[in-house]
Amino acid sequence: GGFGMILSEVELRPGRRLSVGSLGPEDAPLRVLFFHGSMAAMKQFFPLVEELSKGCGAPEGEAVSFHAYDALGCGTSPRPYDEALYAPDELEEDAHAFFLHASSGARRVVVIGHSYGCSVVLTLLSRLRSSPPPPPPTSGGPPP
Repeated sequence: GGFGMILSEVELRPGRRLSVGSLGPEDAPLRVLFFHGSMAAMKQFFPLVEELSKGCGAPEGEAVSFHAYDALGCGTSPRPYDEALYAPDELEEDAHAFFLHASSGARRVVVIGHSYGCSVVLTLLSRLRSSPPPPPPTSGGPPP
């Protein structure tokens, strides 16, 4: 990984394993999620994550964690030969699964997209807006 970002391969949805990078406390109330463009990789965000992690001005000294993933066929994620696996709907499902994985239990989430990642983020936000909100975390602390 880059500068301490922990990389792992995660099954984000059944049969769909992707490379995911994380930096910061797993239970951070503020999460920053990165979505790269087509034919790119999460490593493009490493310099930005490194800088943000040094002085991210989270309110009230709040802990922050940073999360990114490599889409199927990109970066260190698997590169299967079945072209149907790369359909826009499949990639959007992956983005949704990554969002749910990386934001679980967070109070606030910031999403950052680059190039095609912006389109993915807009589709994701539209989908999230039309679905019911998840239940609040059961851990201690005030509700979001």
